[in-house]
Amino acid sequence: MVLYNNLHLNRFPCLFDISPKGRFIIMFMKPVEIFKALSNETRLQILEWLKEPEKHFSPQPVEVSDFSKSGVCVTQFHEKLNVTQSTASQHLSLLNRAGLVTAQRHGKFTYYKRNEEAFKQLQEMIKRHINFISFLFSTSRFPILKHI
Repeated sequence: MVLYNNLHLNRFPCLFDISPKGRFIIMFMKPVEIFKALSNETRLQILEWLKEPEKHFSPQPVEVSDFSKSGVCVTQFHEKLNVTQSTASQHLSLLNRAGLVTAQRHGKFTYYKRNEEAFKQLQEMIKRHINFISFLFSTSRFPILKHI
């Protein structure tokens, strides 16, 4: 997946990917979806574990043993979280829809890993908003904001 920092459609950063059939896929990072995904302690814990999966998860089968390439199997999440596989899948699916993790199928299992590019883009988006708010507070055009 490739992130284009300078291309924003409808003010949402865009992620472009190429499907297995060679077609472009455009995904929008919608702030509401992102912050909804980040508003749950379980999902935050999942994202924290995915920063260093080899430290938090047990080894996987040889063909998917490299966490950085294949990700972590959904079954490991449901065991570590002590929830049903369906509940773990729902959390991971929401993170995936928000663009914060990527999903990859290997046989009958889905493997997830953090989308570090999305986190970089999110950081830039937040910086832009903070800079804009700072600008509003610093200008005399909006004197009402100076008293807040």
